[in-house]
Amino acid sequence: MFGKRSPAPKANNGPSGTKKAGFVVGGNGGPFQCGNCVHMSKGSCQHPEVIADQDAPHNADGSVPVNENDCCEYQRRPGDK
Repeated sequence: MFGKRSPAPKANNGPSGTKKAGFVVGGNGGPFQCGNCVHMSKGSCQHPEVIADQDAPHNADGSVPVNENDCCEYQRRPGDK
């Protein structure tokens, strides 16, 4: 259902982000950022693979806080298929 993209070049948890979702805090700029993603809502990521990623940061309610510059392997821009 959701396609994966190439891993992000900069990472917090290894060369391509977290092992499960490739989540990177801060990212490297460019179009593959949470701020350009359909899964970002009210400062958190709604993608099920990112939410299930135990290495991604989580709030007390289980949501994954994201900033506009963060990124992951499931980033999808509005209009992408």
